[in-house]
Amino acid sequence: MGLKLMADLYASPMGTCVLQNTTVPVRPMEEYGRVFVCGLASPDAAKVAIESMLSRFGAVVAFKRVESERVRLAAGADFEVRFESHQCAIDAVRASQIAGDTHFDRTAEGVGEDFSLSFTFNDLCYHQRGWCVFEEALALECLRHFRKPLHGFDRPKLCELRASEEQLIIIYRVPPRLNSQIDLAAELAKVVFSGKGDQLIVTALLRSFQVRFQHLL
Repeated sequence: MGLKLMADLYASPMGTCVLQNTTVPVRPMEEYGRVFVCGLASPDAAKVAIESMLSRFGAVVAFKRVESERVRLAAGADFEVRFESHQCAIDAVRASQIAGDTHFDRTAEGVGEDFSLSFTFNDLCYHQRGWCVFEEALALECLRHFRKPLHGFDRPKLCELRASEEQLIIIYRVPPRLNSQIDLAAELAKVVFSGKGDQLIVTALLRSFQVRFQHLL
């Protein structure tokens, strides 16, 4: 239900001021080489098949069930794997995101079509993250169509927070007007979605929002 309403919430010209914390911490050394195995049809049945498939990318030095219920729910993770090097982890995650990649047999016992890999620590730049790009564009979309400032609208629509070593920097973003339209669908094709199927979800949300928004104009 929340996903169906989020586009309208971010886009509201009067009701929401969006805060962005665009600072992404550096990956800690203990997170190198670690990935989550997500979306298995039957985790216990899939363990042997997954270990075999992952070993094609390099030595797996640790393989364990995710015990934290919070992590299992938030990341959809069944197992946590640690490779001998971070490059092995990168290769495995990239391959899992390619449709039809032959390294992974999704018909193997317990694996399933929803199988995917994701890093345990996401250090991707903020403005390369699919959901972040989507949310920022929505936050500014309505204001692009107003020829005059809204009465009483004396606060910024979007604030970007950047943490430095000594202070928190606040940047107020003023949206461009009618002469600067963003092709959001094209922008979303350039960014990265860490969750399997997230790009399809965002695309559907975008289309639904655009249809309703154009109807109101």
